Amino acid sequence: FYEAGSLDVTGQAKPLLVFTGTDSATGEMTVLAGVRSGERWAAPVKLGAAAGVVSVASAPNPSGGWMVVWSEISQADAGNPYPSSSIKYSISNAEGTAWTAPAAVAASPQATFDLKLVRAGSRVLLLYLSTAEGPLGDNQSLHAADWDGTRWSNPRELVSARPVESYDATANAAGMALAVVSLGQAGL
Repeated sequence: FYEAGSLDVTGQAKPLLVFTGTDSATGEMTVLAGVRSGERWAAPVKLGAAAGVVSVASAPNPSGGWMVVWSEISQADAGNPYPSSSIKYSISNAEGTAWTAPAAVAASPQATFDLKLVRAGSRVLLLYLSTAEGPLGDNQSLHAADWDGTRWSNPRELVSARPVESYDATANAAGMALAVVSLGQAGL
């Protein structure tokens, strides 16, 4: 689950590219976001930094601009195959040129990864996997939290620990959301 980098593109009339990089001065991984306007991409803006950034996701913010979420590992857990992690977020202005300071969505005693963020009417839905088994483990739990325009709900477990082959999420303007989960079976 811990990859060398992560990226996400939110397609709209003015797309947003979110990606990870490395700060050459500190060695920390960074979360960067840049918007495309016309034929050019704007210089990326640094949203956050941590010893390890595992996953990033972005979606249009119902209030305008964008929302970006990422899962990160602290310096204390950087070499730990069973790290705790936190999920943070930042919200942009309508142009995507200014962003809020990183704030917490959730903290977990497990590694969180494979974040997905979808706009559901006036809300934004975050889905993510977590595991206590490390990078070679078979079992993951699926969790969800939603943004109501002012704050995040407490994350809730949708699927308890078991093999998850893949999952995806979608939503519509009416606020209806759908998550599809493919559960794996050993040997199949």
